[in-house]
Amino acid sequence: MTALAAALVITGQQTPAVAGGDADPAPAPASQSDHRVTLITGDRVTVSPDGARVTVTAAPGRAGTRFTSHRAGGHRTVLPEDARPLVAAGLLDRRLFDVTALVRAGYDDARSPGLPLIVSRRGADPAAGLTGPGLRTTGRFAVAGMSAVTVAKTDAASAWSAIREQRAGIERIWLDRPLTPAPVPAPPTDLPPALSAGGAAPTVAVLSTGVDAVRARPAARVAHRQVFAGASTVDRHGHGTRTAAAVPGATLLDGKVCDDDGRCPESAILAGLEWAAGRADVVDLGVGGAEQFGTGPLGRAIARIGDRTGALVLAPAADGTAGATATHDRPDGRATGLPAGTVTGAALLAQRHPDWSVDRLRAALAASAVDGALDAAALARRNVLPATASLAFGVQQWPHADDRPQQRTLTWHNHGDRPVELRLDVALTGPDGAPAPAGALRLDATTVTVPAGGSAGVTVTADTRHDGPDGRYTGTVTATPAGAPDLAVRSRVEVEKEVESHTLTVRHLGPDGRPTGRAETMVLDLTGELRALLYGEDGTATARLPKGSYVLVGDVVDFGDTGSTWHRLVQPELALDADATVTVDARRTAPVRTTVPRPEARTAVVDLGFDRRAEDGTGFALALALNGFDGLRSGQIGPDLPAERMTGYLHSTWAVPGPAGDFRDTPYTYGLLDTRPGGFFTGFQRKVADRDLATLDSRMVAQVTGRAATKAMFPTVPGVVGVLTPLLPYRLPARTTHLLDGGATVWSAAFGENVPGEDGLPKEITAFGQANQSYQVGQRHADRWNASVLGPMFDFPGHAGRSGDTVWFGVPMYSDQDGHRAGSLTDAATTRMYRDGRLVASSGAGNLEGTVPPGPATFRVEKRTSRPSYSPLSTRVDATWTFRSDTADEIFPLWLVRYKPTVDDHNVARWAPVTLLPVSVMSQPEARVGRVRQLTVRISVDGGRTWRKAPVVPARDGGYRAVVHTPKGTRTVSLRATLVDSHGNRLDQTIVDAYRFSR
Repeated sequence: MTALAAALVITGQQTPAVAGGDADPAPAPASQSDHRVTLITGDRVTVSPDGARVTVTAAPGRAGTRFTSHRAGGHRTVLPEDARPLVAAGLLDRRLFDVTALVRAGYDDARSPGLPLIVSRRGADPAAGLTGPGLRTTGRFAVAGMSAVTVAKTDAASAWSAIREQRAGIERIWLDRPLTPAPVPAPPTDLPPALSAGGAAPTVAVLSTGVDAVRARPAARVAHRQVFAGASTVDRHGHGTRTAAAVPGATLLDGKVCDDDGRCPESAILAGLEWAAGRADVVDLGVGGAEQFGTGPLGRAIARIGDRTGALVLAPAADGTAGATATHDRPDGRATGLPAGTVTGAALLAQRHPDWSVDRLRAALAASAVDGALDAAALARRNVLPATASLAFGVQQWPHADDRPQQRTLTWHNHGDRPVELRLDVALTGPDGAPAPAGALRLDATTVTVPAGGSAGVTVTADTRHDGPDGRYTGTVTATPAGAPDLAVRSRVEVEKEVESHTLTVRHLGPDGRPTGRAETMVLDLTGELRALLYGEDGTATARLPKGSYVLVGDVVDFGDTGSTWHRLVQPELALDADATVTVDARRTAPVRTTVPRPEARTAVVDLGFDRRAEDGTGFALALALNGFDGLRSGQIGPDLPAERMTGYLHSTWAVPGPAGDFRDTPYTYGLLDTRPGGFFTGFQRKVADRDLATLDSRMVAQVTGRAATKAMFPTVPGVVGVLTPLLPYRLPARTTHLLDGGATVWSAAFGENVPGEDGLPKEITAFGQANQSYQVGQRHADRWNASVLGPMFDFPGHAGRSGDTVWFGVPMYSDQDGHRAGSLTDAATTRMYRDGRLVASSGAGNLEGTVPPGPATFRVEKRTSRPSYSPLSTRVDATWTFRSDTADEIFPLWLVRYKPTVDDHNVARWAPVTLLPVSVMSQPEARVGRVRQLTVRISVDGGRTWRKAPVVPARDGGYRAVVHTPKGTRTVSLRATLVDSHGNRLDQTIVDAYRFSR
């Protein structure tokens, strides 16, 4: 499977689109329509379905906007320059610019006409929402102190302007993330008697997948029901129903916050919390997938609801595992955890102690957990409970020789009518999993007697002046009542013995040598994770960071002015082993410029970046994309690294502007890539001569004459795996000449035939990709794109195969005759896999993944595609493969038949009554196939209604020739082939309207 990657297209009014590729081979073409996402700024991002190509188009009125592209950890973030200060200040959620996350969340424009946000405002009404063009407040949650707002993508640029105008009154804007239902809990066992028997029945709100009151065992009593996500009240996942069964006799509120497809938008969850607040004693929030749950909008909302209404909100573990978490903002920003079975115990406590505070209920539940489970029956018999759920001792800064012991008081309250003596035990575990040294955690007493109806406590001391490893220590204080070990209660303890850390100070100096607040420095670790973002009005900022190696990227620039000079300074490595000060001085930069000999050429894009690699193979890339060299300066701080650890690069693409000011039908392009192994550029100057470049003459053939097309050339050199490259526009048919750097630079390419989409942006009908090619300096080369016959092709091992009993199938069906792998928009596409005649897997798209029964069998895969509304050529492409396969790791033994008629730039062949059609066969690379035993070709001249056999003869080039008889007036030829090899593998392949004749 292809990871979502490194490609970026940047364009504005009268500027070309820009694409970037991370991988070799070239970005894989789409097999379906691309995913297009509109950012909150109005800039649009397009991602191919296989995740190999990402494009961004600057919104109208934002031409000249500069973008920082950051690739790390499988994610690509595209950050416009005017959004950076708002992200740095914490006003904007950085995930709003995480292209990968937005695609995975389903916020592409085809599925979501708006970009959903969660907003908290400053002032008396934090749930006031946002106003302005393109902004619609869809929900106000007064208790939670937030609102749901949707940005209309058709007017996102105006909405962005309105947001910037209101930023003084905005506290925070988050992406409204779709979470997932929590795992279905195990069936409840050892339930206490019906809650209604012990006094007033508590009210429990279940915010989850819905509650099926009939299927719940024991049966649930639903008093009120509300749907916040989806349309039906049906529970298709089971979490809500199973949870309801755990509180027999309670009055239930059923709030469905997850739709039937398992999407639980945070806005729906907030609406459910608002509805339940004030109505319920206990709220069970059955959603998962929330990273940093306690610090996001839901964590903040839960804390406010508890404080304002007294409702205890229970939420699942942040990692989505079975269990429960009473989410609450802690001093250290993490969520506190509670065990499975919490909802039953919470309902019991709410019934017995309706006057208890949320914190007290939470503490009682946490203290009653034993080995990850909560015994509700034992909880009902506990009279002695701690006053707090945990003791946090904060962070003891490194070094630790001068640490002072920290003390906290742990108090228990006795709700019974007799005094209870408690035996106290402590246990503390270090970051290495071993017991902490003696004395790291101690009590001032080993027993304590808690009077009836009263409280008693002890002093707990944490001492980090020990020789145990640095890091986080966790443990418990266990209080066991005399003679009743099953009623023991536990209090969690956390002690942070800070790992060796130091203070980094960054001083920003402007081009005049004075401190400047118009600057920002990113501090990244060697995986590319952003560890600190340093800025300050006085030009100085600090961060405390663990000892280690970091990369610093400093920008001295006025982010609000797209015409301001951009000074980028990079420190390849900062070894932070003591307090350090780094000066990011704009005066240490120098101009970056390249010139070409042809005066009419202009830059389509300039991409200044670096790839940084760690010794363990991890790494990241960071780049700055601009429209030209004016105002671009760069510099390096500190020494170089070994060449294998870092490569700085400068890539530029040049073309000729047309009458409209864009680069449509440019007669030539320059593609240049310069590198600096081991470091970053301190300025750069290059004067290019045509004789020092390779020449590539490119023909772009038309499926439909006059249609638009785009083409991009992607350079790669050792040490650089992805650059930003323009996707230049053409009108088909077209020809252009590429003047390219040669030597170690290799070039992949992407081409697409397009039509205008409903939003005015290009919509690729057929998208092609080409793997890396070398072009020799001083030599002339040629390529051609989009030539008939468009049909199936293999270009690497693994298009289809199996690993054990997991199978996949993804043969590209529309590659051109020159070997460019391609996919196409289709009117219909299906793939079906049969095992011994029985359907075992199917897909309503071009690709298939699934699991099949083990053992040997005969497989038949049928792939059917049609696209008459998109192209008059290859209007239907079908293939059926029959082969044997057994449980193993295997590349399926598949064959294809390829054709190469002679066509002109309009994809038209010259008619003759008899022609010899070049035919070739290809098997999937590395597959175990036999010798070709039978090859037959049939033709149709009436669009596939009738067929007749065409004789096939061997050719000297190792292929074949089919003798094609076509009557006068024939418009298109359709081709059907059957191939059988000596192992019994079979192919039946049909291409309707494979090529055409002139009328």
